[in-house]
Amino acid sequence: MRTRSRSRLRSASAADYVIITAVFILAFVSLYPFIYCLSYSLSSTQGILIKRVYFFPVDITIQNYKIVFRNPTIAPAFGISVMRTVVGVFYTCTITGLASYALSKHDMPARRLIALFLLIPMYISGGMVATYVNIYQLGLFNKFAVYILPAGFVTFYMLIMRTYFDALPASMEESAKLDGAGNLTVFIRIILPLSMPIFATVALLAGVTQWNSWFDAMVYTQSSSLRPLQMVLQGILMQNSAALMMRQAVQEGRGEANRVSPETIQMATLVITTVPIIMIYPFLQRYFVKGIMIGAVKA
Repeated sequence: MRTRSRSRLRSASAADYVIITAVFILAFVSLYPFIYCLSYSLSSTQGILIKRVYFFPVDITIQNYKIVFRNPTIAPAFGISVMRTVVGVFYTCTITGLASYALSKHDMPARRLIALFLLIPMYISGGMVATYVNIYQLGLFNKFAVYILPAGFVTFYMLIMRTYFDALPASMEESAKLDGAGNLTVFIRIILPLSMPIFATVALLAGVTQWNSWFDAMVYTQSSSLRPLQMVLQGILMQNSAALMMRQAVQEGRGEANRVSPETIQMATLVITTVPIIMIYPFLQRYFVKGIMIGAVKA
């Protein structure tokens, strides 16, 4: 019996070591590209030519970031990205949350038919041409609302939110309605405080989508004042744009301009666009894990 228990302990510990090793490898593979970009962006051109960058910067300099922030298009684009993310998350959570709460009511007329009608576009899209014509006819072309209104309702978010609402005790709503509360009052004062994990999950997913979006800006807007940060990043990542920024720095006679290159400027821009959304995730991680697990298990 003792030998069997010892062998079980040994096999269990070996399995644990394998899992831990696999997790560390996965974490390293996920984090290394960001570490490399950060180290490369903090390195000077001369240092990179002498020694390759792997983990740590070579001949540390912040001149790359100075040149990027001097770009007159960065600040307005950053403001557009922040605005579309904040407004878009609030609008998506509001519209999707209200729709999900309504569809979670079993006494709602034609509940299954409406859910099926909303589910079809998740698998069958109208296509790029139809979407473009629809956006144009709605008067959203070349307007800030084109970032917000089309993303107001997402079927996938509705499914996980509806599943979460179904799991809430119906007795709390019934007692509130006996006291004279309406559906909207019940949703705001009872359902919303109890559903913070799922709302945080949807907010994080919608926020990442809004922050990383650039295709809608490229297709539906022509004004430079409406370009988000990701669209500006796309231009800077092109060799000509980064080289132009470097030449402007050299022409203005800045002391450290010769320590930068188009590649280091590109890496600095990548870091600037990535850091804000990474900083938000730790604050929502607890709610995100709980919300997504509940939606996944019960769905």
